[in-house]
Amino acid sequence: VEENIYRLNDAKSLEKVKLNGRCDRTDYGVSLSMSASAIEFNTDSSSVLLKINADRGLYYTVVVDGKVTMDHKPIEVSGTDYLAIARGLSAGTHNIKFIRDSEARSGLKFTVVNIQLGEGSKLLNKDADKQIIEFLGDSITSGYGNLITGAANASDLKNQSATKAYPYLLANKLDMDYRIV
Repeated sequence: VEENIYRLNDAKSLEKVKLNGRCDRTDYGVSLSMSASAIEFNTDSSSVLLKINADRGLYYTVVVDGKVTMDHKPIEVSGTDYLAIARGLSAGTHNIKFIRDSEARSGLKFTVVNIQLGEGSKLLNKDADKQIIEFLGDSITSGYGNLITGAANASDLKNQSATKAYPYLLANKLDMDYRIV
């Protein structure tokens, strides 16, 4: 760990990060492989920056302290980019959840490389694991086309949201960890 930078290919950093959904550890970080895959962590920082490696057009959602602060935001560039996912947070402990909102498609990558916090801040202990519920399904399970009415353009990533699909919503309602396949 460099000062305030937690690399997600490092075991010590990963001890502080909770992985939810289908996530794969890679040489570069944590790949959010499936719909609603997420990294979750606690911090005392007022700002959080993520270094990601992803394909343009994928979408993400950010939840801070249980409230959606960024809803269905697109990745703007392909390759490595930095995302400011929290700014101006009050003093104290905050829970941050970064979620892949797009369905899983072959060949579209979405990897979180590191977490960078404000000066003097750190990652705190992660929340305890909860019971896991796993959803097996198809397009409905991953939120395919759930942001529009009718079938036209349902395959467009801007028209689908895993965080508005029933598996994610039900797991949150039941206060359970989840996996969507």
